[in-house]
Amino acid sequence: MKRTLTLGVVLFSLLTPLALRGDESKREKSKLDLTQPYLLLATTLTSTMQKELSEASAAGYRVLAGCRTGGGEFAMLLEKVPQPPEFYQYLLLATTRTSTMQMELDEAAAQGFLLLRRAMMGSGSETMMVLEKAPGPRPSPSQYLLLATSLTGTLQKELGQAADQGYEVVGMVRGEQATGGGSGQHIVILEKSAQPPDEPLARAVEGSKPDPQGRYLLLATERTSTMQKELDKAASTGHRILVGSPTSGTELMVLLEKVAQPNTYQYQLLATKRLSTLQKELNQAAGKGFRLLPQTVVGKRGTGGGWKLKLLVPTGGMAVPDETVAVVEKAPGSEERYQYIVLDTQRTSTMQKEISQGVRDGYGVIAMSGSPEKANEDSVGVAANLIVVLEKSLTQ
Repeated sequence: MKRTLTLGVVLFSLLTPLALRGDESKREKSKLDLTQPYLLLATTLTSTMQKELSEASAAGYRVLAGCRTGGGEFAMLLEKVPQPPEFYQYLLLATTRTSTMQMELDEAAAQGFLLLRRAMMGSGSETMMVLEKAPGPRPSPSQYLLLATSLTGTLQKELGQAADQGYEVVGMVRGEQATGGGSGQHIVILEKSAQPPDEPLARAVEGSKPDPQGRYLLLATERTSTMQKELDKAASTGHRILVGSPTSGTELMVLLEKVAQPNTYQYQLLATKRLSTLQKELNQAAGKGFRLLPQTVVGKRGTGGGWKLKLLVPTGGMAVPDETVAVVEKAPGSEERYQYIVLDTQRTSTMQKEISQGVRDGYGVIAMSGSPEKANEDSVGVAANLIVVLEKSLTQ
């Protein structure tokens, strides 16, 4: 007998159009505006998220991204499919143990679900991932592997072993030890699939077969100035950024992959406590040919954030404020130019209106992240704080 999914699993059984027509009273009570090109859902309750995802999916929406907000909510951003096929099914996995997540990922993959790369969330001791099953014939099942450790040296070695077995990195999230104590974990998710990836996150090296042990490179530091220097050095030795993530909260980690031609890509790390400054710096970099890497937009805690960290900083000491970090990349020979808008609000309803206005102005959503400004011990009862970055191509 096939065992059902266990701890932390919420299966979003999608409502059919017939079921919706048979329950007009529920549709009339809906609080969702299903006319928008983008739909933002945010709640602290998985049961509420289940209900709203089911309703939105049945109306032709598809999950685009997910994150934890600064106020501790789960946020999901969905995009309306112009001509939706049969409806998609979604599976939410949430657990405090990576061993449990590994088991449930394997079971979900056997049922035809695929992990959504931009809907992986880590906060506190809980890790959440969203999987999607597309309509039609079931594809060859993917295999997933979770690596979790607080030691970057150990993780570097395990990444090499996984690459040797044919696994590709698909994401990275922050985690905490289930036993408590505040020890930050690096959690990297890898996938082995017969299907080509739908995003250029795992890039094949053309014309060569590098040593798998040297394929991935981890950089981790608390100082953004140090990270910029290490990124420049890594790029000069033939590495390209895959994804970034906070780890212990004050530490930032970036995962890179070896590419065919060294010294090809250029990187600029942006770190600021003011999102108006982030928008300005993004557009300045974009004018020089850089483009935002969506999976590097993360909130980084400073040594001045939270009462525990404040105890470690003497009064009048050099406390570092919380920051939002993003990395932009310049590809060789690229002539494309982009323009960015950074949205930040305490109210998700306000964010919904601002996203819709941006779409009408020709922008598309490229990144979503929780703000670090409210993600601390002093934020109890504070409304969600969410960052959304929109992008528009200026190249004719």
